[in-house]
Amino acid sequence: MSKAGCRLDRYASHGWKCRILGRIEPFPSRDRQGAADKIPCARCRPLPDGRGSERRQIHPSKVYVFAMLLFFVPVLSIRADDTEQRDFSVFVDGKEAGTSRMLLVQKSDGTSYMSATLDVKFRQVIIDFTLKVETQEWWKQGRLIAMKTTSQESNKKTEVVASLDNNQLRVRVNNRESVVNPEVWTNSFWKLADSRFHNTKVPILEVDTGKEFTGELKYSGAKKLKVGNDFVDCYHFVVSTNTGPVEVWYDRYHRLVRQESTEFGHKIIVQLNGVRR
Repeated sequence: MSKAGCRLDRYASHGWKCRILGRIEPFPSRDRQGAADKIPCARCRPLPDGRGSERRQIHPSKVYVFAMLLFFVPVLSIRADDTEQRDFSVFVDGKEAGTSRMLLVQKSDGTSYMSATLDVKFRQVIIDFTLKVETQEWWKQGRLIAMKTTSQESNKKTEVVASLDNNQLRVRVNNRESVVNPEVWTNSFWKLADSRFHNTKVPILEVDTGKEFTGELKYSGAKKLKVGNDFVDCYHFVVSTNTGPVEVWYDRYHRLVRQESTEFGHKIIVQLNGVRR
């Protein structure tokens, strides 16, 4: 039991010394009124000065159950993950053209995991344009530590793999490898970039091509956006990219709610429909 997590000073006068730990340990009261009827450890003896004369006989099975609860409860809380699913609709030139789904996992050790799929199809002049993307990202302490993306744009297939190696972010695109800035943000834009990049330049990695470029992230203001049947308070940012500005809105958890951009002459909107936890 750590010193920070106990009430040793408060209960030291009740006089029970643990044979295992070799020191006085606190024992919570069974009495709702806070009486001095304390539950000692099953492996404790009275202190030499005789202050242990108040000790009650507790059935060993009860003490065992209590001890096991104390042991397992912290472990269960440490292993708990915060998981949510976000479903998006994709609109091209005002018409619904596809869907995207994100699975987000926040672990207690500070690691964040995102997996997403994107499936879009629309008419481009006289041919159909299709884009399918499956991507995974791992983040820790605000840095990208690994990424894997498989994309198919019409008949062109690309695989991008990134991993952090001795403070270098190595990126492999199909069979070609390069090294990029280890502080990159990704153009999946699923999470807001770290605050040190707000209103300044930010290195950005394209998840579907593996290319790196320098953009700029500017805060535009707060706005309420409709998500399903509710209105959500959002932070509006504008990102300058190598293909033009991208507008992004994030909720209070700094997770993506809406994205707007223009690519190859087409207005593209990605809109959150709902969140499931």
